[in-house]
Amino acid sequence: MKKLISMLAVMAIFFAFTSCGNDEPVVNNPTLDYTSWYSNHDASTEHYLTFDLEKNDKGLGTVRLYKVQFKIGERMSPKLNIRIDAPMSRKGNVYTLKGTDITPYLMMGESGKTDVPASQFIVTDFVATIDVEHVTYNISFKCHGGEYKNSGTISSPQNAVK
Repeated sequence: MKKLISMLAVMAIFFAFTSCGNDEPVVNNPTLDYTSWYSNHDASTEHYLTFDLEKNDKGLGTVRLYKVQFKIGERMSPKLNIRIDAPMSRKGNVYTLKGTDITPYLMMGESGKTDVPASQFIVTDFVATIDVEHVTYNISFKCHGGEYKNSGTISSPQNAVK
């Protein structure tokens, strides 16, 4: 009888410890898995960015800049639509695209769907950091005789790829 009581006591203690733990429900944020994001921008400006965080067929991430201008000395470049593909890494919910001597693509055509390599606009010191948990981005690079820096918040588009 003592063995039975001892065994029941040991089992009760075992179940007491195994039932303890984090009983908080796990909150999953499905937007963390989105691979397509865009920069939030003031409606008064046409300039915006998109970030494709799924590697393309060359194993690179993609940033598209729409109607971007570069300050070159005291003047501004014309508005350009540019696609930049760069090596991408991920640490947690933060994606980093980084590279130098990158040939960008000018997005041409009526709908900007024709990408033309633009070796005359080599991109150097390119770094784009996209934090999908805190919905922020930072980007900087040199191109077209000028330097570009921008940061802000991002949103996942309605038709985001999951």
